[in-house]
Amino acid sequence: MRLSLTSLFHESPFVNLQKHADMVRDCAHLFREAALKHIGGECEKFEEITDMVARLESKADGVKRNIRNHLPHGILMPVDKFQFFQYVREQDKVLDEVEEALFWLSFRPMGIPKEVASDFGDLVEAVFRPSKNYPTWWPWQRFFSKTVRKDSEPA
Repeated sequence: MRLSLTSLFHESPFVNLQKHADMVRDCAHLFREAALKHIGGECEKFEEITDMVARLESKADGVKRNIRNHLPHGILMPVDKFQFFQYVREQDKVLDEVEEALFWLSFRPMGIPKEVASDFGDLVEAVFRPSKNYPTWWPWQRFFSKTVRKDSEPA
């Protein structure tokens, strides 16, 4: 059986992993915005953003399925495939939890009571803070990005 030389090279699965990570970051930004709208009592805007999160999460599920279904069987990767799929699954859990948190918030149509609004806002900010730079800290980025920053090199 003959194989062409180009059939030995495949698109890197890390490209789609990066797309998925970008969607996780975008959902986190939308979660923050929706939660702040909910605190402020802007229920219509909250519902719009919640719908946007649901659409983005659905799109991210498509990327996740693409990663899982189109990874060639014989591809050699610098990480174990099990770890790679486990990382994709953990990334997807973040999206699922954001969507679920907004779903639970929607049960309070009048917003957050003033007594706990500032504490809830602080909680949202604490959850949001690590997600701002999320796509840049996935474990294998420094090995597969075209340019490696000097400050990201291990000491």
